[in-house]
Amino acid sequence: MLSGKRFILSGLLVTILFPDFSSAENSSREMLLYEKIPIVSISAKHPQKISDSPSTTYLITEEDIRSSGATNIPDILRMVPGIEVMATSASDFNVSARGNNQLLANKMLVLIDGRFVYQDLFGMVFWETLTVQLEDIKQIEIILGPGSALYGANAFSGVINIITKDPYEDPGTSLWVRRGDPGLMQNSITHRGRLGNFSYKISASDNKLDKWEETDISAKGFSAKLDDSEDIHKFWGLLQYNTGRDSTFSVSGGKSCGTVEFFPIEYMTVLPWESEIYWYRIMYKTPNLMVHFFENSGRHAIVESTDDDLSYRTREGEITYTLNAGENNILTVGGTTRNNMINFEGQDESFYLNPWGIYLQDELKLSDKLTLVGGARYDYHPLAGYQTSPRGSFVYHVSEENTVRFSAGKAYRNPSFFENYLDWEETVADLTQGPAQPGQLNRIEFILLGNRNLKPEEIVSYEIGYQGNLPGQTYGISLFYNDITNIISHRYITGNIMDVGESGDINLLITKQFQNTYSAYSYGGEAYIENRLTRTLSTKVGYSHLEMFNKDTNERIETSPIHNVTGEIRYKSTDGLTINFQGQYHGKTVWDVEGFSIDPNTLNITSTDERFEVPAYTVFNLNVAKKFGENIELSLAGNNIFNDAHREFPEISMPVDSSNPFGELAAIADSRPNTIGRRLTASLRIDF
Repeated sequence: MLSGKRFILSGLLVTILFPDFSSAENSSREMLLYEKIPIVSISAKHPQKISDSPSTTYLITEEDIRSSGATNIPDILRMVPGIEVMATSASDFNVSARGNNQLLANKMLVLIDGRFVYQDLFGMVFWETLTVQLEDIKQIEIILGPGSALYGANAFSGVINIITKDPYEDPGTSLWVRRGDPGLMQNSITHRGRLGNFSYKISASDNKLDKWEETDISAKGFSAKLDDSEDIHKFWGLLQYNTGRDSTFSVSGGKSCGTVEFFPIEYMTVLPWESEIYWYRIMYKTPNLMVHFFENSGRHAIVESTDDDLSYRTREGEITYTLNAGENNILTVGGTTRNNMINFEGQDESFYLNPWGIYLQDELKLSDKLTLVGGARYDYHPLAGYQTSPRGSFVYHVSEENTVRFSAGKAYRNPSFFENYLDWEETVADLTQGPAQPGQLNRIEFILLGNRNLKPEEIVSYEIGYQGNLPGQTYGISLFYNDITNIISHRYITGNIMDVGESGDINLLITKQFQNTYSAYSYGGEAYIENRLTRTLSTKVGYSHLEMFNKDTNERIETSPIHNVTGEIRYKSTDGLTINFQGQYHGKTVWDVEGFSIDPNTLNITSTDERFEVPAYTVFNLNVAKKFGENIELSLAGNNIFNDAHREFPEISMPVDSSNPFGELAAIADSRPNTIGRRLTASLRIDF
């Protein structure tokens, strides 16, 4: 671990102490004076300089993605200060910002070209089922901190918008072939073209990946074991018509089908998950107006294990209008309406929800240096009721290159269908060989229940930020304080667990239910510095710090690291050679896991608290790529090249009381995520 810290600190020293690097490159550095400040649209729903953003905003470019050697989007996001990524299998990732990461992470809103892609069923994202191809991504824009003022529910900790390439601006065909370990096989093709005022895009991919490590799921009552962690097929199509100057009408859609692994809740393990996802969208867009309607639908099931298939359908319409209300005033107004349907086939019941929301934001330029941004969103949810999400920011340009920002805002997350409506039951032990007998113990059942009386999770955030943009250098720091209430988690229902059936047989029901369990506060910050040392060499260093406490007990919540450090050195020559070396130090985490004990005399169940640690780890990645001409690129990437084998979620093994006849039941809370080791990938890209 120490060597990892030394590498990252040495990168920081190179970045700060040697910004000129070589006097021989002075003329090249002068060219950097003309580099433009990046343009983003995520913070205001219209294009603006990143230095004008009212929120802490990061940008991942197409070049960042290509040079990283990453094979999935979450691994790309690991290098953003304040973003936390937790992998529990080769194909299951949980992503959050500024803490709050968890299994089935549900506090980060994820969009592709402005269309949300989280699952209303869980409120989370199955990253490996997204139909977007890495080679078709133009840039990724990221907000850290609440975003509900414009985006509504789920924009709790932040917003990620994945923006794909416009086929009208970037026609051509890209073919990617990747091979690596463990058993990685990715084949994808994307074609973008145009015919007069029409442009189009089609893509297809086939992705396979072996398990990192065999996990025993038979102890949980699940029979299926897949050889693959991932076996996914993806398709995407888009047809766009340029109706006039800077205005377009488009129809798009996609499909993702196959199997992945995922880790649903901490007392289980990695499970095989069969998924079919469909979506389509109709959109009209001008520089001032965006109107779209889309549908996300799909079906999920635990492979060959239960009859509890889950299906869903979400339809949403949105309109956003940006008005220049005077020389120094930009007004953004909009609204959304949604129709949700979820069907739990095991419960033989469908559930419907129809939330809606309206929003308003005003950007008032008070002077050449000072801009005031204020806005709010008003939402209705049939179960959660009405929510108001205000936000306000002062953006002050100390100079043309330096900006100070003060902001405050509120966000919320509505309970997911899973948390509201779930009624899931599994037999832990069947103690009879024949029909149930009166007066005899028949079965031990585990039950997980939703709760329709849950309150939305809420966060109030205060933030101050500073950003500088000098020729060849960008740097920034953000400090925040968050007040979080009504946090949702599942807890055991304590008390007597005996249930007498209709025939007089006895069943024991071990039940968990989702509840609003506690409130918390957190504070911390992020800092970064990026240097373009020469036209061929650049460095990046990022750091994030987080402290989080339970407001009721004032005890530290340690499921997110206190310290997280990232570093990158990139060399890109004029003859097509790219060498990218990345390092990440992730501090240790400690997870509080709820267990239980059963009194054999009273058959009462009580809750117990257990703690499991994930040690700190340091990961180094290296990607070497070489272009041959304009159309062919070969690359070799090593992830975790020094093989710091680690887990990102703890291996849970609950203590067993051998003197208690029910002590062995504690094993239902045992789980085992995968161990992450070294991975090598070779890639071939052909453009034609």
